[in-house]
Amino acid sequence: MGVPDVEPPTVVSSTPADNASRVSRYSSMTICFSEPVDLDTLVPDHFVLTRNGIRFADVFISEIEKDSVCLKSRRTLYYFTNYVLTVTDGITHMSGNPLVEKQIRLKTKSSPYSPPPPHPADTTPPTVQSIKTGGSDVDLVNDTRGYNIAMDQIAVTLGLVFSLPSESQWEYAARGGVENQKYSGSDDPDAVGLPRQPLARQPRQHPWLPPSEAARSQK
Repeated sequence: MGVPDVEPPTVVSSTPADNASRVSRYSSMTICFSEPVDLDTLVPDHFVLTRNGIRFADVFISEIEKDSVCLKSRRTLYYFTNYVLTVTDGITHMSGNPLVEKQIRLKTKSSPYSPPPPHPADTTPPTVQSIKTGGSDVDLVNDTRGYNIAMDQIAVTLGLVFSLPSESQWEYAARGGVENQKYSGSDDPDAVGLPRQPLARQPRQHPWLPPSEAARSQK
């Protein structure tokens, strides 16, 4: 009577090899065993493919031999990603000895279409360094056309929108933002202005000017 075989089968090699890199996303895997195994135990559930510790996909078996098996993932692998294929002890020898569990690590190749790394974000705000039109400095006080050109240049530089007020906007502002009064602040011109021909050359305080300014305005 022969001595019973108590030696467990092991994984002796694999293609791709353990710790292989630049593996094709469509690659199949061939596992070779140290001795013939029970073919009934070579089922997909005994091969676990994981990514980051989470099961990635089931496998299907394309070829089976007594001491090897060829299998492939049912999902296409990702570019530049680490995977682990665990060959479990559910596989047994003909005498029932379970396989010594084996983990095979591999890394897929990087994408040929990987974009270049992004440039650092520009956080420097734009500033207006000079304003010129027609090769000369713009007179923002007396040159209306130059003022509009300058505002256009500032708008482009700062991403803002400027415009001169329309006639109705100017009148609304001149009335102090009140629509139902004839003058700014009142309907009575004497309440908000100075008389055209004052009866006496005595300083009269303007509602919005200090006495010195009101005095100078009547000279």
